[in-house]
Amino acid sequence: MKFRAMIRQGIERTKKTHKMTEIADRKQAIYQALKSAVRGDTILITGMGHEQYRIVNGKRIPWNDKKVVQEIISEIEKKSRKISL
Repeated sequence: MKFRAMIRQGIERTKKTHKMTEIADRKQAIYQALKSAVRGDTILITGMGHEQYRIVNGKRIPWNDKKVVQEIISEIEKKSRKISL
């Protein structure tokens, strides 16, 4: 069973009302989580913190969660500044 399916099953088993969105692309999922967060929210990015690469379609692609998060936050902040001007 794929990891995402296991997580989804665990959430569904709680039988509580949860807002859940499944996004297969890791970078897009992180972007969406960061973009939609509001003060007081906690975002937990798990599963690849120690990994230095991802395998996508059989190809080894360099990856760093911390760097990706920093880039996305910077991008969101730049867009936010443009809107507030």
